[in-house]
Amino acid sequence: MPDATRSSDAHASLTASRLSGAVWGHLVGDAMGVPYEFRSPDAVGEVRWGAAGSHGQPAGTWSDDGALMLALLDSLLLDLGAEPPHPGGFDTADQARRALAWAEVGAYTPDGEGRFDIGAATSQAMDSIRRGVPAEEAGPSHERSQSNGSLMRILPVALTAVEPSVKLPGLIDRAHRSSRVTHGHVTCQVACALYVVLARDLLRGDPDRPRVLSAALG
Repeated sequence: MPDATRSSDAHASLTASRLSGAVWGHLVGDAMGVPYEFRSPDAVGEVRWGAAGSHGQPAGTWSDDGALMLALLDSLLLDLGAEPPHPGGFDTADQARRALAWAEVGAYTPDGEGRFDIGAATSQAMDSIRRGVPAEEAGPSHERSQSNGSLMRILPVALTAVEPSVKLPGLIDRAHRSSRVTHGHVTCQVACALYVVLARDLLRGDPDRPRVLSAALG
């Protein structure tokens, strides 16, 4: 096997490992944090896996963070079950439908019904989607709507943009548009764009973190 082919295969394998690790890391980190939500650092003490904590959930339960991340990922990924397979693509109306499925029937939750927490802005957005408001207008944009509710789920936008064909302006636009489904305030949109640019470049293996940060902020 030529060296160039070996190098390409190794890079593809490493990239796949990073993508998988990002998803699992998101879910595991979320599940570890669920028992301690809304508690101060002093009140947390030693972090123990499996504590029922704030929401009384079973060990390993992820929250709306993980569920809405999976909903977005599902929307963006290839539909491998189709015959023949076809691309999922970027469709904010589909993202909104999947988010609403989480809110109404517990889609993407560990047990299929565990909707034990929903933020105020996300709740407002779900009400707007039910009324037929266009997806990219559903998220509230008033000052009090600023929260991490879109940032917590935005990772898949970076995961599906590691190929060189996805350029920076398009990536930023996707982050902004996806944020607006639940959080329309400009601060939320900018935070999502910053995050996905950083995550995308780190997933690509870019070692120049100052340059990555500069590009994200630029």
